[in-house]
Amino acid sequence: MDKNIIIRSLLPINSDLQKLISQIESDCGEEVVFRRDIAENHEGASDIINGIPTVFLSPAGMCPITICHELLHIKCKIQNFPRPKTIHASGEFTKSIIKNTTLEIAAMIEHKKIYPEMLAFGFDPYKELENKTWQDLIPNIKVHNPKNPHEIVNERIIGHHLLYFRNIMRPLSELDSPELHKEIKKNAKIKCPLALAKAEKIASLIKSHKKWDQKTYTKVLAESINIAGIPKGTYSI
Repeated sequence: MDKNIIIRSLLPINSDLQKLISQIESDCGEEVVFRRDIAENHEGASDIINGIPTVFLSPAGMCPITICHELLHIKCKIQNFPRPKTIHASGEFTKSIIKNTTLEIAAMIEHKKIYPEMLAFGFDPYKELENKTWQDLIPNIKVHNPKNPHEIVNERIIGHHLLYFRNIMRPLSELDSPELHKEIKKNAKIKCPLALAKAEKIASLIKSHKKWDQKTYTKVLAESINIAGIPKGTYSI
């Protein structure tokens, strides 16, 4: 037996999560497979691999809220919410930059659909964002390289704050202090002003939509990637 396969009976799966798993298995015609996340650089990930719905969990992610989160990402894929595919590099836009940027934006938009569904399952995805500090949110903002004409919103540096933490998931007044917001914005303006402006624009676009079906998601995803500055033709949706 593959040593990275997690025996389902060892996971904290309640009856509601089991119903969600059964629904996914019925839609895919395959059992959901749970695997250990070897990289362990995040709590969880998920995909449908060769037709098999697969959830990757790190030790920290072997908890009901992460399992629910990843199963709902798989549900989005079943419902034909597309994930961008990288085609080729273009100058300073490496394949890695294109992949990270487009998938990060896609995940942000998917979360707009997933988070309310998580609440319906009894899990509060917003809780983990409370009591975060500037250092927790954006630990590695990079100093702008003047040789690079593009500041690319390709990592979680701005995305997690502006797209998750404030602009999309909860209003500033509900979650953090004006002082923290000023500190974050001041640092971002100094170190990556173009990335900040792009993220603000993407966040405003996503916030303007309330209902998320496949058509709306695809349209907003394409517009957001364009705002981020990823050259057309280097990816497909």
